[in-house]
Amino acid sequence: MKIIQGIIEKLIYSSILAPLIKKLIDIIIIYIGGLPQISIQIGSKVINNKYTIYIIIIMFCYFVLATILSSRLVWNRKLSKICPDFRFFSTLKVFSSNGYATYEYEKDNKIDYIKVTLHNFPISQDDNDGFTTSSDCGIIFLKELECWPFLKGYKISDKKVMSFWIIGRDGGEAIGLSFKNLQGHEQKIPLNLLMEGNIEKDSWKKVSIDLKKFRKVTHGIRDKIYIECFTFFTNSKLAKDKETVFFLRDINFK
Repeated sequence: MKIIQGIIEKLIYSSILAPLIKKLIDIIIIYIGGLPQISIQIGSKVINNKYTIYIIIIMFCYFVLATILSSRLVWNRKLSKICPDFRFFSTLKVFSSNGYATYEYEKDNKIDYIKVTLHNFPISQDDNDGFTTSSDCGIIFLKELECWPFLKGYKISDKKVMSFWIIGRDGGEAIGLSFKNLQGHEQKIPLNLLMEGNIEKDSWKKVSIDLKKFRKVTHGIRDKIYIECFTFFTNSKLAKDKETVFFLRDINFK
């Protein structure tokens, strides 16, 4: 029995649920241990082995765990290659107001990255009431708090630096970065104020950002602050009505 437990522990060792699953297996084994032996007939042979039920329970737990981890709502395999800190209970979403936003996962020379396309339409004014429609669009790295209400988001208050690699289709792309905490406070800063030089088109550029620049939402009086998401965006003020295409990879927090 110890051998079987050891095998299962190795199978689930890499999971964040490993301690919980191991505890559950221990409880089940203790409870089932007092039951009488069971008989299983295979062809003309009858096998009497009380440990058969242990194997059934363990295999059931393993398949349940495998099913859970295969769900993109739990473990986003593609996103984990772009932003490892957001590999669990996270997703990518786009938003656009008077424009459009798309993203694609791509791979080149064994490097995983995402291609982001943001396009703001020209600012328009309604002839009837004089209301001005501006443009705003972006890509959101989001913790799925609606699907998993027990989550607190991503703890940002103990991180000091955010780093990533970026390259543009044309070079000099005008985009911004924002953080939003669980209290709903959001802070947006143009990327050219956070990095040295401009986004290049011929080579990847590493950007390291001091998170204290977002102290309004990432740091404060309280010791623990969690964010719901961070966003790369553009708008009418940054890019006017120009299509903006850029590529991101290796987003990390330390």
